[in-house]
Amino acid sequence: MVGVFDETLSIGEVYIRSDRCQREELVQPMYPLDELLLVNALAQQRGVLLHASLVDDGGRGWLFTGQSGAGKSTMAALWERVGTTGIYSDDRVVVRRENGQFWAYGTPWHGTGHYAAPHRVPLSGIFVLRHAGENACAPLSPISGVSQLFARCFPTFWNRDGLNFTMAFLESVVADVPCFDLGFKPTEEIVAFVRAFDSSV
Repeated sequence: MVGVFDETLSIGEVYIRSDRCQREELVQPMYPLDELLLVNALAQQRGVLLHASLVDDGGRGWLFTGQSGAGKSTMAALWERVGTTGIYSDDRVVVRRENGQFWAYGTPWHGTGHYAAPHRVPLSGIFVLRHAGENACAPLSPISGVSQLFARCFPTFWNRDGLNFTMAFLESVVADVPCFDLGFKPTEEIVAFVRAFDSSV
């Protein structure tokens, strides 16, 4: 598969090998091309894609970021169990800044929980997930926050300008949105824990 697009990534053509179309298997011409297009478009001063789950808790957007196996889908399911209906993603989340406010967006790319919704919510807090024997939360320093987010985003290593933008964007996110290290047990108690911690800071 080859995609050729203009500089704005808004117009292009996708070429698929003809022998692939003759097989009985389903050809999905947009995956993973659609995600690559979005990553490149976001790097054009538009935002960043993070490996994360996203919960809308009554208008407060909680972003739970982590590598594979960190508990993103588990966290989404735990919030759903207590009645939260605003679960917008359990694997990929877009973060953008609009009129001075950071917003988080659900995407089509879901994790094992199959949570994916085309909605957005103001970003109120970011939690870097890790499994733990007890629920524990601690603020991250700006340097640590940027480092943790960069390790869990999708940067354009092949594009210096895009990479520089991503770093600067993450710095602005960390400067504006509280970031925490969150160790958690996979029980519904984590929901009340996050809400109580938010009220105390």
